[in-house]
Amino acid sequence: MRKMVVRSRKARAKLRLTRSRGLFVAALLAGGVLGPLAGIAIGAAGTTTTETITLPGGCTTSTKTSTGITTAGSTTTGSTTTGTNPTGGTGIGGGGTTTTTYTTTTVIYTPPPTTTTIVTTTVSGTTTSPVTVTNTTPGTTTTETETIPVTTTTTTPTTTTTKTTPIVTVPTCTSTTTTKVTVPPYVPPTNTAAAPAVIKTPVNNPLAGHAMWIWLMSATDGGNITKIITQAKLDGIKTLIIKNGDGRTLWSQFNPTLVKEIHAAGLKVCAWQYIYGNYPLQEAQVGASAKKDGADCLVIDAEVQYQGRYVAAQQYIKDLRARVGAKFSVGLAGLPYVEFHENFPYSIFLGPNGAQFNMPQMYWIDIGTTVPYIYQTTYTENSIYQRPIYPLGQLYGDSSGSPSALSVGQFNTLARDYKATGTSWWDFQSATSSWLWDTKFSAAAPANFVAYTNAVTLVKGNKGDQVIWAQQHLDGAGFRLAVDGVYGPTTVSAVDIFQADHHLAVTGQVNGRTWDLLLHYKPTAVTWKRTGKALYATVASAGKTLRARVSVRR
Repeated sequence: MRKMVVRSRKARAKLRLTRSRGLFVAALLAGGVLGPLAGIAIGAAGTTTTETITLPGGCTTSTKTSTGITTAGSTTTGSTTTGTNPTGGTGIGGGGTTTTTYTTTTVIYTPPPTTTTIVTTTVSGTTTSPVTVTNTTPGTTTTETETIPVTTTTTTPTTTTTKTTPIVTVPTCTSTTTTKVTVPPYVPPTNTAAAPAVIKTPVNNPLAGHAMWIWLMSATDGGNITKIITQAKLDGIKTLIIKNGDGRTLWSQFNPTLVKEIHAAGLKVCAWQYIYGNYPLQEAQVGASAKKDGADCLVIDAEVQYQGRYVAAQQYIKDLRARVGAKFSVGLAGLPYVEFHENFPYSIFLGPNGAQFNMPQMYWIDIGTTVPYIYQTTYTENSIYQRPIYPLGQLYGDSSGSPSALSVGQFNTLARDYKATGTSWWDFQSATSSWLWDTKFSAAAPANFVAYTNAVTLVKGNKGDQVIWAQQHLDGAGFRLAVDGVYGPTTVSAVDIFQADHHLAVTGQVNGRTWDLLLHYKPTAVTWKRTGKALYATVASAGKTLRARVSVRR
């Protein structure tokens, strides 16, 4: 049994923040991360970025280098080239297309030569030599002569001999993987019509059933799509979720040919994109390319890089929907604990006109908890956003341990207990054991376990996105309330009146029953704007425009 590490909820949250990062790393690229290395930090065209990855199949750690176009003003240090685009150069906004090649080269670790030091001390044996001694007794004329032995010891100085033996290393993996990615010029969307206020779950749901994530096609069954499809169908996988972009960078591994081949086999295929918020419009353009390639849906992997970026999130969602339309399926694979990521714009990504599916990264080992606890916490904190939850489970291992058959089985069992109509797993490359692939595999939940789904309770003093979401709905219910993300006296008074008007116990807290009634009202639209370091939210409330500085941080 693996030794359990007990951490406080705050400590686990801090740990999660640290690990997110791309997937990763991861926090795959962070994160993830999705997985340990879920995202790659891609800069402007003409830069070189380095990412450390771990390939499957016994290969050792390798380095992946993104070599772009070196432009005016660049400098080179060692093997890393950095630079900036001159006006009118290639890249986003520059009117051209930059093609970046990722070359994954295996680096074999060679131990340093072994140095052996031999210390030799030579000590001679003792030698005895005869010595003649004459003794004369005083006052007499008698002389006595005798021979006595004298022992002499000779020591040779210490000598040190150093012998160096080289170590010959035989490579265990010599594969080289090349993936081309493209940074296209930004082109504004042609559809400027306003999207509907609420996006409904499509009837033909591409995430129903079981789905498997793929990060690098080249590192998944060697990129052999026939093998990938065969394995997926053998184990009941209905949908493959394959990476198509990183930030504003397109990945060539996701293309119409791949999509057609997967569809021809009777499977669905979705694209996923890691986003950062530095170039939200360009990121939306890359995400929308999934629809052009024939994908059944797009999954947005947004993590800690988007904390506090309400303006960028609104720009991304608006531009994305203008490109893909209101009916195209979009999911959010975000961080599961809203309380610990209170400045993340869930209310935008999962709000009106946002994603139809919520796919929280419920990585129980990475976070440092149990499968039952992560289900209870995730559903409690995410249910207020009213998006169906499709649990995303963990197949990869990290320094905290690896998933066991029991934990994976419990994950499947609790998904059914929570009435989830689909699950997905990170990721294909990590599914090394047969039971990891068995979508029917299950294990009993702990005794007396209850699928607890009551919504989170908000009280005076709370801050963050859950408060923003409540304030938007209070505005929608007719209260003239500024949206500032702080559960202060004004919000408490509005809740008191709302509860009294709806014949509820007046507590000033937004709890389960209050949420049930409050969420029946349409949330008031918010326009987000950043002035310097300050974030402002503007709403049209009761016929007047209210603008408030919002208490969030990046």
